[in-house]
Amino acid sequence: MKKLRKSHVLVYLLVGISVLLVFITGLQFLLTERGHWEVEIGNEGPHLALTIRLVGSESGSQRRLIVFKGIEASGVPSGTFKLPDEADQMSGIRMTSHDITLRPGRVMFELQGHEIDIMERIILIDGVPCGWDEPSPIEIVD
Repeated sequence: MKKLRKSHVLVYLLVGISVLLVFITGLQFLLTERGHWEVEIGNEGPHLALTIRLVGSESGSQRRLIVFKGIEASGVPSGTFKLPDEADQMSGIRMTSHDITLRPGRVMFELQGHEIDIMERIILIDGVPCGWDEPSPIEIVD
């Protein structure tokens, strides 16, 4: 009777460890293989331009250009930044919130009073939804 119990415990232990390993492997895949958000700050003529894109993902189709018609490009230093990790290096931009539990996650920041909310399915600019698949730039006029 005792041998039967020990063998059952051993089988349950092995099955439990196997399930745990599969769970951990799946979770690692979800957390690392889906890419991250990147913002490139530059100019579109005299105006400030942000290019937001999803980097490191197999989809690669998520990319939008936002042009701020009321903000001069010379007021904000240009560069390319990984969000949210390098957000503190972006001069003039304040990170308000982020949740990257499941990559690429959701990142929210403010630029000159405009709130930009980046999600995998949509971008919200001052609460107005903008899709990823629209080819024309998003123009914000102050």
